[in-house]
Amino acid sequence: MAMRGSGSGGVGVNNSSSSSSSNSSNNSLSQALSRFGFSRSMWLPLGMGVILTVGLLCWPYLQCISHIGYNYIYWVVASGSIKYAAENGSLALPLSHSVMLNGSAIGPPPLLVPRLLHQTWRTALLPEKWLEAQRSCLMQHPSWTYKLWTDDDALRLIQSKYPWFLNTYLSYPFDIQRADALRYFVLYTYGGVYLDLDIVCLKPLDGLRHYSFIAPKTYPTGISNDVLISAPGDRFAHALITGLPTWSHWFAIKYLTVMFSTGPMYVSIQYSLFSKYASVALLPPALYGKYKGGGKRSGLVSSSEAEANPSYFGHLHGSSWHEKDAGLIFWLDKHGLSLLAVVVSGVAVAGLYLAYKRCSRSAGSNGPLLSPRQGIKRDERSSA
Repeated sequence: MAMRGSGSGGVGVNNSSSSSSSNSSNNSLSQALSRFGFSRSMWLPLGMGVILTVGLLCWPYLQCISHIGYNYIYWVVASGSIKYAAENGSLALPLSHSVMLNGSAIGPPPLLVPRLLHQTWRTALLPEKWLEAQRSCLMQHPSWTYKLWTDDDALRLIQSKYPWFLNTYLSYPFDIQRADALRYFVLYTYGGVYLDLDIVCLKPLDGLRHYSFIAPKTYPTGISNDVLISAPGDRFAHALITGLPTWSHWFAIKYLTVMFSTGPMYVSIQYSLFSKYASVALLPPALYGKYKGGGKRSGLVSSSEAEANPSYFGHLHGSSWHEKDAGLIFWLDKHGLSLLAVVVSGVAVAGLYLAYKRCSRSAGSNGPLLSPRQGIKRDERSSA
């Protein structure tokens, strides 16, 4: 019995020691704050002020992060309700997109997109590797007007028509961000079709001019911005240009910064936020032509292959702005599940090990475990 009393007293001493240690730390904190003129009654407003200040400083990032999370949820939940251009893989317009009169189709809707082809490059002299792709698009659209936008052209456009965006445009750390932004402003201003330089035209695009805005559905989620079709003054194009300043942030590495500030993920997020606009239609993968045979890219093809191919486009290997960080992202995309399994297993093993060590220390501090009979005999000897 005396042993139990001693144990209980020991526990009481430990609690007292812990309490005094806590009080000592609180007193030290109080003394430190009092040196700067802060009393205990000011702790709550001080803490709230710190939280509010941090929140205001981080709000742009918090807003973007929340939209990124919503975007991924959207593409999982709402993927079945996406409106596709030339749906069911047909190059002809579906009946649902015809002009209706008394319930009967009387013809296709009006042409909304002007016959303008837009591309961008630093100067008017294109690299040799892109010339054949450029010629394919010019051959497929002999009656269209072609415009190659240079860096100087881009700067003049922003300065003359969108001076509110000039500071953001010049502040971008990477040229690819300015190239991304330019295509949105060009399409909103003039309308037409924007094509990256690595895009090969396999068929004329007149069948897609009935839609106010088209962007291709891409892998693994979202939409791409290497092919964009828009009517001038389209509402979604307007949302793209006005949203750019909000997303002008640094996202840890170059690849993520470009993707989320101006690139395909930026367009995907804006689509998820503004999908209520009926004017936006997505080009299905079969017509986009980028992912074939398990994701392989298709490039320049023969005329016979083009006739048998429903795709509007072929794709050369571009992505000239990618660096080593892009390779890391692609590796994570390919091996993400395996890496997650390894991390989860490591955390589980570490947790079990720490739990075992804690139990071992607890058993050691309490002494060896005794049976009830051994405990009685020890108590008798202690009382004697």
